[in-house]
Amino acid sequence: MKQGYRILFGLILLLQGAVLNCHAAVDLILKGGLGQTYDDNITYLKENPRHDYILNLMGGLGARVETPKTTLELLGNVNHHIYYNNPDFNNTSEDASLSLASELSERDLLTVNDDFSHAYEPRSFQQEFGRVQGRYSTYENEATLTYQRRLNSQFALSGHLGHEMNKFSRDDIQDTYLGRVGTTLEYHYSSALTYSAEYNLSRRTFERGNDALLHAATGGFRKYLTPQLYVGAKAGANVIRAYDGRTFTHPVYFAEVHDDFSQTANANLSFEKRYHIYAYTQDLFNYWQLTGSLSRQLSERLGTALYGFYGSGEYVTAAVTDTLAGAGIKFNYDLTNHLKAELAYSHSNLGSTLPVKEYAKNTFFVGVSADF
Repeated sequence: MKQGYRILFGLILLLQGAVLNCHAAVDLILKGGLGQTYDDNITYLKENPRHDYILNLMGGLGARVETPKTTLELLGNVNHHIYYNNPDFNNTSEDASLSLASELSERDLLTVNDDFSHAYEPRSFQQEFGRVQGRYSTYENEATLTYQRRLNSQFALSGHLGHEMNKFSRDDIQDTYLGRVGTTLEYHYSSALTYSAEYNLSRRTFERGNDALLHAATGGFRKYLTPQLYVGAKAGANVIRAYDGRTFTHPVYFAEVHDDFSQTANANLSFEKRYHIYAYTQDLFNYWQLTGSLSRQLSERLGTALYGFYGSGEYVTAAVTDTLAGAGIKFNYDLTNHLKAELAYSHSNLGSTLPVKEYAKNTFFVGVSADF
């Protein structure tokens, strides 16, 4: 819990400084929640999995600070998990985010984003996919700085710097860092069609091991077929200098469809295929994944969301292939203007050519949350 208190205290200081040192509109956010989870596989095992009931206590603090040309958003959350049958699994997780957008001039825009999380389990199917099996603590931080210059009414050029940190509580998984630099050129052919070309250079370093370099060059477009419906695609190549010194060249593909059916319903479907330098092991991960979601406001107070995931990937040197399928559904009901009830179910199933990695997992959640 001490780590969580430090995050909230640091966030309070940042908010205080923002309020005292600028004449801006400030919206403060205070959040709290209480929930109950049933998890039928808290150990991520196929044989003799352990199940438990988990009490979730959540608190959060945030703010949005706005001036005519700058917007700053800060948010921090602390979650404490109490296991009824396995008290040695009790833990506290935290997350914090910072987002800054500032118009330096009519043509220049600066954005800064930083996302931190400390957790004992993956929080999404994307995080679960390609992960080293087991239950352990992870610290992750991803920061990105982007500067964009609008060259004229049709062209925009941006440069970006990024840094990622991944730290693990297990001794057999090394801590790792990734730095990246890149540039993007956008051509706005019309209000409905935008073309883009992008180059990124990434370098991943392990604390006790070698490093890998990844050069990624892609080109793509986004086309609005209607004011609510757009399609997008990117294609290109990755040139990778692997951890063992070998060089690989592989294609990259990405496609998506998004539709806002109405003011109360939307759907999204995306596909991605590429080679990646993952954080868990000094190996290349050759994967493809398909993700989709559908959300709808069923009534003035009741909303629902469906989401799904399917992916398959191979760790090239280890010659191990993992396949993850996941699906979930969530209902939200506004009890009052500030109080919300939530009911959720999630299922994931991991298959692997290494049988010891396989597992199936179901979670049920019911809870209430408040924000002011």
